[in-house]
Amino acid sequence: MINRIIIVINNTAYLIAKTFLFWRYRMAVVVLSLFSSHSSHCQSTLFQNYSHEDNLISNAIYDLYQDKYNKLWIATEMGVFCYDGLEFQSIRLNGKEFIEPILQFFPQPSGELLACSMNEVFIVNVKRRELWPHKNNKVIKSASTELSIEDLYVTENGDLLLSYMLGHGVARISKDGKLLSRPSKESPSRPSVLVYKDGNDELFHYRSIDTLAHFKSSVFKLDSTAGNLSYFKLFEQGNVQLAITWDKVYLLKNWHIQFTIKQNHRPLRAGIINDSYIWVGYLGGGFELFDFQGNSISNYLKGKSVTNILLDSENNYWISTLNNGLFRSTSIFTKHFEFEKYGNVVSISRGIKESINFVTSRGEVLKFKGNEINLIHTSEKTQNSLVGIFGDNEFVVSDISILSIGDRKIDVGEYVRNISEENKDFVLLTGKYAIVEYKKDRLSKYATSGFNTDACYFKKGLYVGKKEGVYLYDKGNSTERKLPIKGLNSTVSDLEPTESNLYIATKGSGLFIYSNSYRQLTEENGLSSNFINDVYIQNDTVIWICTSRGLDRIAYSGNGVLSINTLNKSHGLASDDILDVELFNDTLWVVNSIGVGAIPIADIKFNQIKNSYPLILTRVLVNESSNFDKDKLSYNQNNIQIKFEAVSLKNKSTVSYRYKLRKTDPNWQYTNVGNINLGSLSPGSYQVLIQAIVEGNPQSNPIEYSFVIYPPYYKSWWFVASIIFVAVILVYLFFRFRILSYNRDVIRAILRNILKRLNKRSMTFSIRQQGEIISINSRDVLFAKSLGNYLQIKTINDQFVIRHKISNFIQLVPDPIEYVQVRKSHIVRIDQIAKYSSKTITVGDEEIVIGRVFKKSVDEVLEFIEQ
Repeated sequence: MINRIIIVINNTAYLIAKTFLFWRYRMAVVVLSLFSSHSSHCQSTLFQNYSHEDNLISNAIYDLYQDKYNKLWIATEMGVFCYDGLEFQSIRLNGKEFIEPILQFFPQPSGELLACSMNEVFIVNVKRRELWPHKNNKVIKSASTELSIEDLYVTENGDLLLSYMLGHGVARISKDGKLLSRPSKESPSRPSVLVYKDGNDELFHYRSIDTLAHFKSSVFKLDSTAGNLSYFKLFEQGNVQLAITWDKVYLLKNWHIQFTIKQNHRPLRAGIINDSYIWVGYLGGGFELFDFQGNSISNYLKGKSVTNILLDSENNYWISTLNNGLFRSTSIFTKHFEFEKYGNVVSISRGIKESINFVTSRGEVLKFKGNEINLIHTSEKTQNSLVGIFGDNEFVVSDISILSIGDRKIDVGEYVRNISEENKDFVLLTGKYAIVEYKKDRLSKYATSGFNTDACYFKKGLYVGKKEGVYLYDKGNSTERKLPIKGLNSTVSDLEPTESNLYIATKGSGLFIYSNSYRQLTEENGLSSNFINDVYIQNDTVIWICTSRGLDRIAYSGNGVLSINTLNKSHGLASDDILDVELFNDTLWVVNSIGVGAIPIADIKFNQIKNSYPLILTRVLVNESSNFDKDKLSYNQNNIQIKFEAVSLKNKSTVSYRYKLRKTDPNWQYTNVGNINLGSLSPGSYQVLIQAIVEGNPQSNPIEYSFVIYPPYYKSWWFVASIIFVAVILVYLFFRFRILSYNRDVIRAILRNILKRLNKRSMTFSIRQQGEIISINSRDVLFAKSLGNYLQIKTINDQFVIRHKISNFIQLVPDPIEYVQVRKSHIVRIDQIAKYSSKTITVGDEEIVIGRVFKKSVDEVLEFIEQ
């Protein structure tokens, strides 16, 4: 561990000082612990510590950085870690475990994040959470093997410039890996520190003993006479700069020194918070806040060595230390008080002579004055006490009914539940079944019906709060009338009057504001909860509402419009269940269910930073592999795993997700993890829409991932079309060369029947016999017989002999498909066949022998006709 601290401090002499400081502060802690054991209260800022138990393996942290995706990057003794609000993940180098120390991060204007060890540079892929060595690391290491990198700068042409602790000059390495210049060890004369600022407001500092600086112009020069410059850090925000040396912190404006901060501890780093405060982290001294005049405001984490403070996008403060891991606070300005010897504080009120009174659940009254806490009252019956101001005196109501004013004790005779706010003329006590008024040393009791919760005077009327609502009490005839307040159906918890308004707090119905009419404010109007414990009037335009989910501030603007803002755990309070509140010395004192918080009014920032939760795809796996065509998948690549994230560092339950697969389900599906699995998808086009939900509100930046799963080749359109095409060709060829060649008569018989039903035109044809043209109806033809060069046509009623060849007969008739040739000399009409055997057919009165060559075709035709 000592060697790693040398890397940060880089001075052997400092190790001796560190050892001395360690034992010195260890003794101081022992002394303080002995002293604090007699203290009646504990004052602190709430910090959450992350260390080994949270998988943050190294407690030695050197630097912090938050990327544009909200993830927190941590440079440690054991490599680089990333925190996404859920877990700390150790970042691997080229897929392998990496446990070397990383000392600094250097974010680049291009968005790239560079990380430096003692003499190497690494590239951080913030989106994929990966680490790669710089391609020129061999040259970088050879540039200076005995010096530690202090600052880094990348020029416009890609050259890498490095400056070093305990060295002067610059190592310049070209983009292609050539060593152009080399630094030198620091000379005894001690060089000056020069600061260069480019057009992107990027700063680069280096030491030089040369008369000519490396850059033509530098915006700032700090000579060695100003202090020990062997260690130097630089920070700029706006026109304010902080320069940190071995023993001093310089505040500059426009590069002119304004003042110097020098403490007993060695400064490690410094920065600016909220444009109002300077923080300085010390070795063994925690960190300290200063205003811009150099005045110390407060000190935190004493005894720890603070290396950096980062304010993230959700207003969390992250504090890194050399030995104690990582700390987080929602507000370093909020002080938290716990009273270990007494019960929980249940109420708070202003006291006399610049003091505040705390009342505990056991009835003790504690007075806070001059930063000291003193017990001023103890309840004998361990009942809640009530404290108020009457004239120039404080009074206490305790032990159910005893009113104590100074040395006087008055038995009220009623179980007192509440008292009026500060009043110089009288004390109004709300009893369980009566209202008691103490005025001019006299008690006046007004009996009431039901169970009272609070009472007050408003515009000369006495208003009483009960479980059933608000009543107006008539003291003249001792009667009470319930006020018809629409929407009030819960117990009244508090009544607070001003000159113009009466504020009615309830346990379930929100807040009612009454002037001439009633106005109701609920969660729908912006209250954090409808369950209200108390109301505090700050002035005519600002009131505070103590609810079960936070402290709401209601402000009246010039045109009378209300604005509502909320303080809660995100502002450093220990709990959101707020019981009471008081404004004292420009500090808001807030009583919650765990303790008391104190927030300076000037440091309360409502909606200071608009939270952004960018949703990104981190990885897509197909069949558990990342090796695939990004948007074109085969039919068996149908198990899709999509990983995504929207990071919140506030708490683990802040972010959830919803998604829908437009192909199959138009409805949203919800998940709390950034991972969805789509299994056994059928072929088709898919669009997955993913949206982050932050604290129940869908964000406006959904992402879409589209992909196509192609069917197997045997189901693709081109394959099916090819099969159909080939089938058609085969059928055609089959008919063409097989059926048409060998089964023409069968086909003809089929077609003959079809055409007979479709063809309704005339079936006559003409012949010339002995110069006379004769029309013959084809349906009457029995057969045609060859007579050499002549042709005999036999019909049902006649016969004709014409000069014609039998081979051309088919061309004469309009329905050739109705005829079949049975032998070389005979063609018969199929539908005129009276009977047939295996050897002969009979047409009309003539029996015709079937020729051997024509037998097969005749049999097929006649068989088909028979079927």
